[in-house]
Amino acid sequence: MAARAGSASYGDPDAAGPALLQIVDAENPPLRVLFGSQPTQIVKHLYAQR
Repeated sequence: MAARAGSASYGDPDAAGPALLQIVDAENPPLRVLFGSQPTQIVKHLYAQR
């Protein structure tokens, strides 16, 4: 897995916990949550294929 990640940047891991708790506690939480820019780029490509 590390080889596939290459030089990917994962942002601030310390910020993920509080952000996730804020999402879970939201009145209308989203169905999907993406952290970082890499998953967002992947999902955009996958949705474009649909």
